Amino acid sequence: MSSKEALKAFTRIIDILLARADSLPFRDPVDWKDLGLWDYRDIITYPMDLGTVRSNLESNAYLTVSAAAADARTVFSNCCTYNEEGTDYYSLGEAFSLRFEDMYAKIAAYEGGSKDASALEGAGGAGGGGAAGRNAKGAEAGTERGYGGIPTLEQKKLWAENLFKVSGDDLGQVVTMLDKKCPACLEAVTADEGGEPGCEINVDGVATEAFWEVDAFMKRSVAAAAGNNKRKR
Repeated sequence: MSSKEALKAFTRIIDILLARADSLPFRDPVDWKDLGLWDYRDIITYPMDLGTVRSNLESNAYLTVSAAAADARTVFSNCCTYNEEGTDYYSLGEAFSLRFEDMYAKIAAYEGGSKDASALEGAGGAGGGGAAGRNAKGAEAGTERGYGGIPTLEQKKLWAENLFKVSGDDLGQVVTMLDKKCPACLEAVTADEGGEPGCEINVDGVATEAFWEVDAFMKRSVAAAAGNNKRKR
């Protein structure tokens, strides 16, 4: 994978993080004057925010993905440095740092073409969960847990159709499951005027294990809804 491709994948990671409702404290520079945080610049010598990282990516300010990652890490380390451990902001900074590192780890090894970039697709895209490696070493174990191996095109089609059949609450649970298992398959969507930003699910980017876990959940949800409809009649 070239640096250009890696930076494109990295931009998707930043978009996913920005699309989260709880990313609000990280979207813009900390307005320390307005907030009365007079010691902020004494403690934080290199302020950074995800909005600035995104703008830098758009303007091609980063020559390598590792340089962009360094700025993204600074966003969360600044948060944990300024806020005391145990506070809500400290916990939020820690959570975002872990989420970022989980997604970034999947593309970091590919910068500069040191590995076959096509393998990244098998891992669920940038941060997709490494499904190919799991299948190679644990196909039997996966079958015992009810996973059906690498999904076929038809299975993906049925899976996507079930996304439109589950209830709103269950769809939210699907997104939560995917966010934990393979967050990079959640693609940020720009909000319409007056609306909230959301995300789309890239079915081709869903890691195999997550695919079958969510498949089982959706089938139970659809079956339960069908049963409720029959009882209402």
